[in-house]
Amino acid sequence: MSNPGAVIAILLACGLTAVAASQPATSRVSAVPEGGIPVTDEETRRACGSCHATDDKHIMTRISHRRASPENWELTLRRMMSLNNVNLAPEAARRILKYLSNQHGLAPEEARPAMFDAERRLIEYSYKADADVQQLCSTCHSMGRVLNERRTREEWSLLLAMHRYYYPLIDGSSGGFRRSGGGGGSANAQARRSAARQEEGGERRPPDNRQPFERAGDHLADAFPLRSEAWTTWSAAMRAPRLDGRWTLVGHQLGKGRVFGEVVIAPDPDSPDSFVTRGQ
Repeated sequence: MSNPGAVIAILLACGLTAVAASQPATSRVSAVPEGGIPVTDEETRRACGSCHATDDKHIMTRISHRRASPENWELTLRRMMSLNNVNLAPEAARRILKYLSNQHGLAPEEARPAMFDAERRLIEYSYKADADVQQLCSTCHSMGRVLNERRTREEWSLLLAMHRYYYPLIDGSSGGFRRSGGGGGSANAQARRSAARQEEGGERRPPDNRQPFERAGDHLADAFPLRSEAWTTWSAAMRAPRLDGRWTLVGHQLGKGRVFGEVVIAPDPDSPDSFVTRGQ
């Protein structure tokens, strides 16, 4: 599909209905770690504050120490509703999702490599930076979901701990988070591959005895940190997208062939960075 179509896909993704909580905010300053991105939206603080502590600089536990794509934030909001009894009207959920996607999201340079995930394109993607991380994560979901995350080191560790809590069988399964004895599972294969790479390179380092999930956590914290030059530059110059106008849509639909059409995008008079879309 051409670029206009991709732009429309992103716009629609940002407008998806999500869920959050409408509960009174609380402040437990001592529980909040230092650093992070302030949560400046009062509605978000109010909705999430019963579980996420906030300090006087509006730094919230968990939320302030993560950035993610609209799709990943939506998954989180849905999980809050389904597992933590969060209740919020769709309109308010959209506003919270929009705020998190904009102010705690990704710079274009960060989002571009994983755009295939947002666009739901079926491609044979291979994460070249670390084959063990690719094996560990893509056993259950697309690597695009990982590429669409930016977290502090502690947050990456907490995310992996959450996976082990919700899905305890992943510790010993194929592609498991932990090595189990002397078996020949995928986790042990990762350790053997690492040792083989050291041998081939003539390296003389002590063996890496970390568990697979520990190695993955260290790699992810280094590769996808909360702070980045791209985000610093983008967030300082962020502005509303200029999408209004008439766009030509060209694409391909499975079973039908080529698709051609026209999409008209008009700004919402009540919200300068929201749009109304119609097409034919």
